[in-house]
Amino acid sequence: RLPFRTKPSDISTRIFDDDSIQVMIGILEKKIPNQFLFSSNIMKISIDKWDSDATSSENVTFSQLRSAPSARLDLKSNLSSDEWKKTSNLANFFKADWTAKVYNQTLEIFHSHGNSGFLDTYVISTILAPTRIRDASSQEVMKSLQLLPSVGLAAHIQRRIDGSIVDFVPSEGTLFCGFDSGIKTGLPFHVNAPIFFHELKGTTLLQHNDDSDFQQLFPWARMIEVREGERRSRSLYTWNRLCLTEAMTDLLPKFIVSIKEAMQLKPKRLYIYWPKMNKVRNWFRNFLSFQTYESLSKLDIFLTEKSGFQNIDSGCFASPEFRIPPGAAKYFQSRYSMFNLPVSVAEDLKQFNINVRELSPKNARKLLQQQKDHRKWLRSKPEEALDLLEYCLSDTKKLDSIGRPQDTKIIFFDLSQLCLMPVIDGSVVIPRVGSKGGLIVANREQQSMFPALADKFISNKAMKRLKLFLTDHEFLSQMNLQVFSPEVIAQNMHLSPLPFAWKGKDFVSIDDASFKLWLFQFWHEVSLWDNESVR
Repeated sequence: RLPFRTKPSDISTRIFDDDSIQVMIGILEKKIPNQFLFSSNIMKISIDKWDSDATSSENVTFSQLRSAPSARLDLKSNLSSDEWKKTSNLANFFKADWTAKVYNQTLEIFHSHGNSGFLDTYVISTILAPTRIRDASSQEVMKSLQLLPSVGLAAHIQRRIDGSIVDFVPSEGTLFCGFDSGIKTGLPFHVNAPIFFHELKGTTLLQHNDDSDFQQLFPWARMIEVREGERRSRSLYTWNRLCLTEAMTDLLPKFIVSIKEAMQLKPKRLYIYWPKMNKVRNWFRNFLSFQTYESLSKLDIFLTEKSGFQNIDSGCFASPEFRIPPGAAKYFQSRYSMFNLPVSVAEDLKQFNINVRELSPKNARKLLQQQKDHRKWLRSKPEEALDLLEYCLSDTKKLDSIGRPQDTKIIFFDLSQLCLMPVIDGSVVIPRVGSKGGLIVANREQQSMFPALADKFISNKAMKRLKLFLTDHEFLSQMNLQVFSPEVIAQNMHLSPLPFAWKGKDFVSIDDASFKLWLFQFWHEVSLWDNESVR
């Protein structure tokens, strides 16, 4: 009912002018399309205004169901069936008298306002007589209410304007009891159930004392005579909780599958309808349980980069804490099914201790150790190798003791045996294999002194990106790296470009400018005043 009171009355002294009427009509207009979702007979709704000096009314807004009436009639017929009430002694003995049935339908609703309009598509799933509410509706205290043990879910999946699909954000889900109650759940879809509200406040009854004030005013309102002389109280809040539990436990997984099937052109939008715990209203969170997310985890609804939808055991989630560089992502995607999902999906599953395989730096190291063929794939791919090495080191970046893994020394040693270190000749090598004396950390001038060591000098990009680690003695030691020094020069003098004829002579004549440059760099590295270096 909309109040159009223009003067005080016995009911209320509040009056409504034209502006307040317009506000109410605006609120009503937003709610109109939702009224088709769980109703059976409504086909169109319009709001018209008739000015006092006009000869006819003017349309303000108009909504109409575009789907064939047969879809709703079939659902109504199925829900009207009493088959779920029928049992047999033999069926009861085997505990198999009834299996809850799920009905799916798609509704298209056209809504216009003035000269603009849009066509919305909804996916709706309804479950008839799931165990909990089927049994509850058959109890003596509830039987006289003739409740239909059925709950439904509806998601807004598409909007078209002038025939073209447009992007949109679904509105926050609300609680329905046939029609929209306006009570928000925080879910990205609507929930319909035959629930009971507080008669005076309009709030949902979910706790045993939620209607204690009403029962004090009307002590017998909840009492019913089940047998002659025996009266019992109806526990309406228990019924409400059972309905919402069924919706989130039994129906929701099937509902998500029906949305997936309806959104094949844009599969990643499926996760708009994922029940994100951090978005759900506090009062509703208890209905999203371990059983809910466990059932979801067993479905093929987890989108991978290359293999489409898979179940949770068929792929890996990216770590929410550590960003995977492009080259590393390319490598892992070529070998494993990587889920392309919002972080919140994995977080919700982990919150209920559901096993989620994450490609953390630790797990990345394990995979590389197990897959020896990474050597063949990476030997000529320095960019990808460096990305992988950097990612495998990303959980050891804290070089103090706080927050750093206790087994950092082992991590460094294990990485030294993987083919991940790029060198300046463009190849990728294993630091502890085929490099007698270890790889060398040197700048461009130092590298120019020994061109023959191109397979030993780590690449300049590696120098830049591993700068933090190249100042850590433990990293250098375990990775078999040595910093360019007079000792390195002494070990490799036989590879210098100086003429062999100079050996053993006290004085030589230098005509080649490159020799002068080399000697200049030599005495830049070796201090004449450092006896140990000179020796």
